[in-house]
Parts: sequence; structure tokens; C-alpha cells
Amino acid sequence: MNDVRSLAELLDSPNAEIRARTAYAMRFLAPKLPRDVAEQLAAAAEAEPPSLQRVYLISAAYVTVLDAEQEAQFKKQLLQYARSGNTAEKCEAAAALAIRGTSEVLPQLRELLHDSDADVQVSAAHAILRIDPPRST
Repeated sequence: MNDVRSLAELLDSPNAEIRARTAYAMRFLAPKLPRDVAEQLAAAAEAEPPSLQRVYLISAAYVTVLDAEQEAQFKKQLLQYARSGNTAEKCEAAAALAIRGTSEVLPQLRELLHDSDADVQVSAAHAILRIDPPRST
């Protein structure tokens, strides 16, 4: 637990890249994050100014947040990144939606299958398969 709290302290770094990398790591620790750390991550995501790193805080907060209103806000922002972000933002949005998304985000993810970037297409396909796996016949 103390390791996670030590990691969370990096969310207060003045360096946006450090905050982004910290959030990215925390996304993978989602099931192990204590409530207060998840709340700290959500607060950091909400406070993050527009930047190339912001999507990583938003995606990690979406995956870990416990509050339904915050979840909806973060999902809305991720869907915006999926619609109009750069390649990295679209891929990160798809990765987060793969973890916590529901069938309601499938139309947006299916649109990404037609993106000009192959990495975005693969990220979208992965998310779609995680949310709606093929059924055995």
C-alpha cells in the first residue's frame, strides 16, 4: 500500500510527463488502488491543464474512479479524444474504454476501425473484443 501511495505523490509533480507516466502506471494497478488514491488520481485528472499528457490522467481516472458522475465525465472526455485526438490519444482512449467501457461505446470504437492509422484500428479492435467478445457457436 505504501508503494502505491508513494507513486501517487508523483501526481503532484510540476512535470506533466511525470504526472502522465504515473497515471499510466496507476491504470494497471486499478484493482489495488485504495479509495483515497483513486480519489487523488481523479482530482489530478480534473486539474490537469490541456496538454499531450492529459489523456493519460483522464484514462487512468476513468478506469479507477468510484464516483458515477466522475466516471461519466471522464468517459465523455475519452470519447472526445477518440473522436478528435491524435493517434496516441485515440489509442489511449480505446485502451481505457476496453477496461471499463460498455456496449454503449461500441459505435464510437467501431468508427475507429476506419481510422487512417493502423495502431488506432488495432486499439479499437482490441477494445471491441474486450467489451463484446465473439460468442461460441
